[in-house]
Amino acid sequence: TPKLGYVTGYRSSIATLSYRGDYSAFDSASSEDYNDHYFVGDLNLDLTKKLDVNLNALYSDAHDRRGRDRVNLSTTPDRWKEWALGGEAIYGRRTQKGQIAVGLKYLDRWYLNNNQDSRDRTTWEGKGIFFYNLGPKTQLLAELTYITTDYEKDFFDNGYRLDSD
Repeated sequence: TPKLGYVTGYRSSIATLSYRGDYSAFDSASSEDYNDHYFVGDLNLDLTKKLDVNLNALYSDAHDRRGRDRVNLSTTPDRWKEWALGGEAIYGRRTQKGQIAVGLKYLDRWYLNNNQDSRDRTTWEGKGIFFYNLGPKTQLLAELTYITTDYEKDFFDNGYRLDSD
């Protein structure tokens, strides 16, 4: 499982790029071999004394491990690719009376083998978080998250959709 990373900064802003590989080869079951790849980029911008913006992106080429999500009757694991973009804006500091954060994330995943294209999906996630300091050791937290998942096609062509909000 090799990992590589690069971090750079300018003033109080930081950018990171990373790669993680997960490779496995089985001696007696080559159909279980896999090479998974994960690429991540983050940009954390400290724009003012009260405003931060965090941006991120990822790309993955991986597989579902046996027994994780469902029973796979195929001789090979389900392989998929995905990419995602996200961002968050944070106004205020945790040490101040209040802080608010809003974020948005988009993810697109598609399956490559074993006739799993009915699991291809896109997901949008929006969130809002509010912190309020009631005292030196007491904080109030309110969080609202909305997630919508849209599947690309019907579940096994029977007219049933797995879409959700």
